[in-house]
Amino acid sequence: AQHGGSAANTPAEAADGKDFVFSCVGNDDDLRAVTIGAEGAFQTMEKGAIFIDNTTASAEVARELAEKAVLGGFSFLDAPVSGGQAG
Repeated sequence: AQHGGSAANTPAEAADGKDFVFSCVGNDDDLRAVTIGAEGAFQTMEKGAIFIDNTTASAEVARELAEKAVLGGFSFLDAPVSGGQAG
């Protein structure tokens, strides 16, 4: 907060009104929870926004979330920090 940041209680609250949203969580289930869960970021993502995921998750969940993002009018970028689950 000292440098202008703010805290959010849920991923949905954190994503509300933002142009770019980043996540890096543990696994596929965690990623689904913070994106499409009841309080997930996808609930409040703005049209034209970009969700960037740095989780080393499966290609399956990346495709699933990319499809859901398109339906919501925003983009999903899969950018894992360590490549992928298979290497």
